[in-house]
Amino acid sequence: MRDDTMAANKKTSHSCHSFKGKSLRSDKKLFETIFHLPLIGVAVLSPDGRWLEVNDRLCSITGYTREELQAMTWMDITPAEDLPEELHNYHQALHRGYTVFPQIEKRYIHKAGHIIAVELSVAFIPGAGGTPGYVVALIQDISERKRAEASLQESQERFSSLAENLTIGVFRSAPEEQGRIVYANNALIQLYGAASLEEMLTLRIADIYWNPDDRAAVLDELFNKGQIKGYEILLKNKQGEPVWCALNARLDRSADSSTAWIDGTIEDISKRKQAEEALRESEQRLAAIIDFLPDAMFAIDTKGKVIAWNRAMQELTGIPAQDIIGKDHRSIAPALYGEERLLLIDLLFMSDAEIETRYAWVRRFKNHIVAEGEIPNAYGGRGAYAWGIAGFLYDSTGAVAGAIETIRDISERIRYEQEIKAAQERLMQADKLAALGTLVAGVAHEINNPNNFIMLNTPLVQGIWNSVLPILDAYCREQGDFKVSGMPFSKVRESVPTLLEGILEGARRINHIVKELKEFARPDEASMNQQVVINDVLAKAIDLTNPVIKKATNSFSVTYAENLPCIRGNAQQLEQVFVNLLLNACQALPDTSRSIQVATAGDADNVSITFQDEGVGIPEDELQQIMNPFFTTKRSTGGTGLGLAISYKIIQQHGGSIEVTSTPGKGSRFTVVLPLRPIQRKYKILIADDEETIRDVMCSMLKQNPSYEVLTVDNGTAACIMLGKWQPDLLVLDINMPDMNGLEVCRRMHADPDLSDIKVIICTGHPQSRECKEIQALGFCTVLKKPFYKERLLQMVAAALKPADNT
Repeated sequence: MRDDTMAANKKTSHSCHSFKGKSLRSDKKLFETIFHLPLIGVAVLSPDGRWLEVNDRLCSITGYTREELQAMTWMDITPAEDLPEELHNYHQALHRGYTVFPQIEKRYIHKAGHIIAVELSVAFIPGAGGTPGYVVALIQDISERKRAEASLQESQERFSSLAENLTIGVFRSAPEEQGRIVYANNALIQLYGAASLEEMLTLRIADIYWNPDDRAAVLDELFNKGQIKGYEILLKNKQGEPVWCALNARLDRSADSSTAWIDGTIEDISKRKQAEEALRESEQRLAAIIDFLPDAMFAIDTKGKVIAWNRAMQELTGIPAQDIIGKDHRSIAPALYGEERLLLIDLLFMSDAEIETRYAWVRRFKNHIVAEGEIPNAYGGRGAYAWGIAGFLYDSTGAVAGAIETIRDISERIRYEQEIKAAQERLMQADKLAALGTLVAGVAHEINNPNNFIMLNTPLVQGIWNSVLPILDAYCREQGDFKVSGMPFSKVRESVPTLLEGILEGARRINHIVKELKEFARPDEASMNQQVVINDVLAKAIDLTNPVIKKATNSFSVTYAENLPCIRGNAQQLEQVFVNLLLNACQALPDTSRSIQVATAGDADNVSITFQDEGVGIPEDELQQIMNPFFTTKRSTGGTGLGLAISYKIIQQHGGSIEVTSTPGKGSRFTVVLPLRPIQRKYKILIADDEETIRDVMCSMLKQNPSYEVLTVDNGTAACIMLGKWQPDLLVLDINMPDMNGLEVCRRMHADPDLSDIKVIICTGHPQSRECKEIQALGFCTVLKKPFYKERLLQMVAAALKPADNT
């Protein structure tokens, strides 16, 4: 206890209530009444600290009875650790003559053993001669208050610890004219870049706003609403750099509203804003790419509202994006088909049994549907034949969030394919005519001329018979029946007309056979989806070529395998292949003593037809060229060089192959292998372009053709590596690339025999440039000028790969 406090209390002791012994005796009744009030513990102690008198309240506070306390001193119920200081202060007060001991807090040991906190006021009553007589103590139990204070202190410490460990800034400020910070946690200090809390407390809040007018707006909202939440605002740090922050604040007024504080948090959201900006730029870039895509595209949400619509879709339907976004997608069908009907995107949500049949071709996969068909009202009524794909859109949880449909106008591709098909048919027709010409050379003279003679002379003979018949009848009447060529005239008269009519009918049948040969030469319109019995097709081919076979060899045999499975294909085209191979075998024989053997066979995967001849054979240097169009060793005798080329193409279309072995002087063996399940050929295409967007768009376009396998690289070095490693069928090459440009790539391809045969399409915006001309001089002449349309790219790729079908 401090001396100055004791002195101050000594000076004021005359104002304190003094309990003189005489007063106690005279006012005993009043004292007893006050002493035993239950409001506060009261005790009278001797100078040596013994409890002389205690009231019930003090007994309740300490847990002891009056008798138990009177047998003890105050020191007996004081914790041992508190005694040294308290005894010192007590004895000091006694010896210095203080009459009032200031109000203090101390601790007692409850009878039950726990500590209780009390608030103590002491008055010293002097005895005779000024010596200490009694000590009167007023004792208030403050245990509950102390527990509350401890709890509050603990709560404040927890808050302080929480605030200091938060990663977002916590503050209290005063809403003065310039603003003043009263408290800031470590996170806020670091956010601003201050060295300490003291530095933060010196700041003017108005100075940390990037836009000074923003503070007035914040204060207006605070005073009007009492709080703000998630308020995004641009502040600045100590270095003057902008910092995007999210502000949460509450106006806290005192009870009398005389004082106001602003409590709140500030979170640095700069990274989030940067991410949002990056996302916004990415979305804009994606939207631009989608809008740039040549394929028409639209998307809907789960309610059928249109959420995306690109420029190609606007061109296809005539509906601007602003007129359809957010509206029901069912308004699309009338613009495309002239009627309300289900679109491909609608079929996603239906069962297989409910899929519409108004598409030329439609197929459902796991999570998307692909179809082809006519769109009669496309492009304002011009119409189009389109390929479409529709698939689901998913959110981050994997739930369906909508659907997307892409429509590709393949009218040009279909037209181009039809032109190619027509050209191929014309080419096959030419070969049919060539084969037919060979047949006519062997049959026309042997059949047509004699048949014409028969057909012309038979009616003449019939006329002669009819003319001489009356004479013969008269002779028979006069001379009786007579013999003609050993037969009675009466029988001859009945038989000759029938014989002559039979001869004429036979000539007509011969004429019919010739007409069937002509029918064989007509263009074939059959599909590739026929069930073909190979043995039957081969038998028909042998029948057609039988006159040539008989003239070429005296030893022809055919063996038909039993129980051969049917294949899918075109019977007439396969018949043409077999006719061609039979004719080639006949032409290879030097004389009729050499044989031709034909046999069919099959296993679980394939059916094979073998044509074995004992002809002159094929030299090794010519063996690799016999399938090439217009390659022939019989040009002097009318060979066109188309027969084997067309046969090879037909077998390729059936997913099969023609295997050839030959020994000069001994003969050749041609084996046609046809798979029971035709396999579609894959073409490998490498795209080399340093612009990612162009690479991705071209790759997406080409991959939609299941026959194309596509890889991409972004520089010339990588292109050269992939050319040697992957051996693609086609390279789509940009000229201007880092590291190694397109010209250098072409130079290396030209110098490497393993790479020089790879097809190349040069993709450039400057076809007249020096580099482009140098590339063309190397023999890579196909140039695709940028910018280009999708159909142009597809046409050029198809054209570049077309020769590969004939090799």
